[in-house]
Amino acid sequence: MTFHSIVRTACRVGLAALAACVATWLPAAGARAAEAPTDFAAAMSLTTQGNEALQRVEIPVAVYANAQFADLRDVRIFNAANEPVPFALVSDVPQPSAPAETFSPPVFPVFGVPGKRVDQLDVRIEQRADGTVASIRTINAPPLTPNVPQHPINYIIDASAATLPVAVMRPKWQTPPENYIGTARIEASDDLKTWRTLVADASLVYLVQGATRLSQDRILLPPVRAKYFRVTLGASAPLLVGVQMDAPALRGEPKRQAVRVAGQPGEQPTEIRYDLGVHAPVDRLRVDVRQTNALAPVRIESRAEPKAEWRLIASSIAYRLVRDGREIASPEVSIGVNASREWRLVIDAASGGLGSPLPELEASWPVRNLVFLARGSGPFTLAVGKKDAPGVALPIASLIPGYRDQGEASLPAATVGELRKAPPPPPPLLPAFIGEQDPKKLGLWGALLVGVLLLAVMAWRLSRQMQGARTPPHGPST
Repeated sequence: MTFHSIVRTACRVGLAALAACVATWLPAAGARAAEAPTDFAAAMSLTTQGNEALQRVEIPVAVYANAQFADLRDVRIFNAANEPVPFALVSDVPQPSAPAETFSPPVFPVFGVPGKRVDQLDVRIEQRADGTVASIRTINAPPLTPNVPQHPINYIIDASAATLPVAVMRPKWQTPPENYIGTARIEASDDLKTWRTLVADASLVYLVQGATRLSQDRILLPPVRAKYFRVTLGASAPLLVGVQMDAPALRGEPKRQAVRVAGQPGEQPTEIRYDLGVHAPVDRLRVDVRQTNALAPVRIESRAEPKAEWRLIASSIAYRLVRDGREIASPEVSIGVNASREWRLVIDAASGGLGSPLPELEASWPVRNLVFLARGSGPFTLAVGKKDAPGVALPIASLIPGYRDQGEASLPAATVGELRKAPPPPPPLLPAFIGEQDPKKLGLWGALLVGVLLLAVMAWRLSRQMQGARTPPHGPST
């Protein structure tokens, strides 16, 4: 190959690469300049209520399933003319409010008499002038001695000093229990004679497996205000010495959304993989063991990207057990907000596993709202799913001046239509692997191509100069 052919080849390669880059980047720049619903992977219609300027919509699970980013930066709202309208994401997950009141009322054990049922006992309750309980004793009950331990048949709680309804009860034991599973019956009364059942069989679980400890001792009650409560435990329950009672929080529990996915075998026999299929602000997880009488300590891990390292999120005990004819399953595990799609369950190898079929994973999060300005005519469109979309959401205080916590709840709620998937995009001009590169790598490729082009131009000019030097001047021969 001659020098001239090498130069011509270099010029062709440089110009072709530069033209391809220009052809690829120019359409992308134009797309960023003017977006339309067709630029996004999925869309759904929004039908407003009334003529209010501001409307809200509870973000559906389908939005999280089609979003490219955990912060939902690729969400847009368009009107009927395909014009973008301003919107705000109420993205801050509300933190749980502290109880309005927490107190520990006095607890009085009620002892039984051998051979007699509960309804046959002669229980004497001594009260003060204000109605508070001073003492409780059972007539003919054997005396308390170290050699003859007695177990209360139930406990009377004097909550007459409480000023707010009770919503949560936590037992306090004389000795912290280990590997105890039982139930509690909670009743309420205002006269110590007539009792009404609040919770028939609340679960109490205390498990220890190696260094892993799990306790499920939070008894939820329908918010109730009563002077007295009665707690009945099983015969094998530890000795109760007190309770903690919580009045309802000033802000109630927000609505929640959830997804449940089946597990897939991992790379190791002790691993189970889960793909939630959503980028959602998950803050609670529950491992749903499918085989009865299975129990094992587990590690719950996640990763933000398919090739990233796994990160420990929580350690717990997963189980499904039958005790006293009643099935008890693993409770929810609270975690920090995590928008990962990929999760992994690592089971303690010494436990023998969790059986078949594989456990399912349930992930839940509080419902989040989107507030938009109904500018122009409807129906409006919520579009989501675009890889290069920048965030354009406004702060909620910009749409609602003087915004306060949960202020969007008073806005009319738009009706969400069915999800519509966009057709797949045409194949790119450049190979697919180039389209997956980040902007820094593309910039380096562009600089390299420009360098090749400059080198080809310099070689061409040098070739012209060398040709001119070898050509003899025209003139008469000597």
